[in-house]
Amino acid sequence: MDELSKTELYAILRARQEVFVVDQKIRYVDADGKDFSCFHLSGWVHDELVAYLRVIPVPETGVYKIGRVLTRLAYRGQGLGQGLMQELLRRATHELAPCHLTMAAQLYLENFYQKFGFVSEGAVFWEEGIEHITMSRTV
Repeated sequence: MDELSKTELYAILRARQEVFVVDQKIRYVDADGKDFSCFHLSGWVHDELVAYLRVIPVPETGVYKIGRVLTRLAYRGQGLGQGLMQELLRRATHELAPCHLTMAAQLYLENFYQKFGFVSEGAVFWEEGIEHITMSRTV
């Protein structure tokens, strides 16, 4: 996480709390120690973080777990999530390929991720009171 400035880190943590803890009322410890080994991708409008995700590498497997995907409430419906996913896939293709991307997607976003080639796997499951589905794709 050395590549993040204090300002970027603060904005990321604030946005994650805003979306997951306040908006979605998820009770969890966000500071899980995984951010240090993650690749962070964020979208900004002027000086404001508006979209974000992190990618956790699973050492020596070629698997990367996508998580903490968010678009802040005031910016939803503007295509920012699509832009974030397109940039993730572009970078994965150029910097990580071949690799396998996987995520525990909130079920209501299943169709959104399918547009980017992600395929649903297994049964729906509950995580933090929200329905999820495992999705993945190879790059």
